[in-house]
Amino acid sequence: MSDDFSLDDLLNNSYDAFKDAENNVGQCNVLVIGKTGVGKSTLINAVFRQRLAETGVGRPITQGIRQYTKPNCPIAVYDTPGLELNAEQIKVIQLNVAKLIEDQRLLHPKEHIHVIWYCINHGANRIESVEENWLREMEIIDVPVILVLTQTTSKKPSE
Repeated sequence: MSDDFSLDDLLNNSYDAFKDAENNVGQCNVLVIGKTGVGKSTLINAVFRQRLAETGVGRPITQGIRQYTKPNCPIAVYDTPGLELNAEQIKVIQLNVAKLIEDQRLLHPKEHIHVIWYCINHGANRIESVEENWLREMEIIDVPVILVLTQTTSKKPSE
């Protein structure tokens, strides 16, 4: 490791960049997508450090696209229904997501969808062809997509 590295400098620079972005944009709007049961709602609750989104174990909970915000928090997160392997359901969700993104683009830039978090269950050890197709189709929407691995191994609270 270099002697020039300073964790304090890194944290301060990150904080300054975050504050600049917060002042320029106002908030970051994140759209969360993934298969049913992958942990989208759990991720949202972790981001906000409180239970805002209802969670279920492997069963679909989120029925429509829903926005979550918290006062004085510069992030708004949109939860989507889980992608099923049913092509018809996937098409409906894709159309709803595309409509949301396009509708938000008609508003002030602070209302745009700025990034998509595509959630993949770490334990699945693969990406389904349905997910690959979804990601390819997301390219034409021109919103950055970040792959988020969910349900990764971690220590249990008792350890």
